[in-house]
Amino acid sequence: MDTVQTDPNIIEMVLTNLKAQYETGPIPIYNSYTSLAAMQQSDIGWHLFIEGWCSREWETEQQEYYRLLQSRWTGRRWLVGLIKQLWQIAWELWEHRNTALHHKGNGIRDKALPIL
Repeated sequence: MDTVQTDPNIIEMVLTNLKAQYETGPIPIYNSYTSLAAMQQSDIGWHLFIEGWCSREWETEQQEYYRLLQSRWTGRRWLVGLIKQLWQIAWELWEHRNTALHHKGNGIRDKALPIL
């Protein structure tokens, strides 16, 4: 997110809420800096954020940050790139787990009974 000049507040909200999702359960994190996008994402679900189900409000908030920086980049393009990255991460995790599970010499695979 740093290479595409993501709003630091967005980075903080995303990381904080994802950590809360996977460490303590689905507890929405709200404070004085919580944005509309974070509240909407809590309604959608942070577990779905990882799968690319993002609030459209992220686009609006990022666009405001780009305006502040006087950047020619757009919030829409940023959101599309974010979703692509999330999908790429999910794919790589699946590939890693699949390879580990089906690799010869895997303890779990070796203990399984053959299917006839």
